[in-house]
Amino acid sequence: NNAVLTKYNLNDHTVVRDCFVQQNGFGLGDTANDICVYGSKMYITVATDNVIWVTDKEARVIKKIETAAQPRYLASAGGKVYATYYNGNVACIDTTACAVEATVAVGRNPEQLCVADNKLFVANSGGLDYPNYDKTVSVIDIPSFTEVKKIEVAANPANILTADNGFVYLVSLGNYADVPNTLQCINPYTYEVTNLSESN
Repeated sequence: NNAVLTKYNLNDHTVVRDCFVQQNGFGLGDTANDICVYGSKMYITVATDNVIWVTDKEARVIKKIETAAQPRYLASAGGKVYATYYNGNVACIDTTACAVEATVAVGRNPEQLCVADNKLFVANSGGLDYPNYDKTVSVIDIPSFTEVKKIEVAANPANILTADNGFVYLVSLGNYADVPNTLQCINPYTYEVTNLSESN
């Protein structure tokens, strides 16, 4: 139980530390990794404990989703929440049933994911395979929930988001030594990758 959920009130600037424990009488678990608010619920991944907690916005537990795959990061779209699993899969969570309804294989040790053009873009880090990191971003078609493309990118992709212009931006971490980190832009329509670290 090394993870803590803290609540900050924007109106009166008060802080409630460990509000998850206060609401439920037990802790989040080992290594909480990400949180997503979607609709009336919050989703919290706890990687080492292989758990995704579904709570209300006051952190009261609605459902405990147990996995066997170290859930890492979350994204939401079209009534579903999506989670990367460090075992090389992405899960689709039904937000009404609060249950995993499907999984799809992607690359090695996926980290963050984002939504663009009705697709999921998943950063496959290969982070457990030093120094042979993965160099791909998986593209998942959301309606069919199938992988439709693997895009070649710089080594060890990890942080990914969709900007207001609809394009996907990605940071690859390199090898923390002689291979530097790299900022890239992915066109979600053509899958063209532009290395922004070299453009200045």
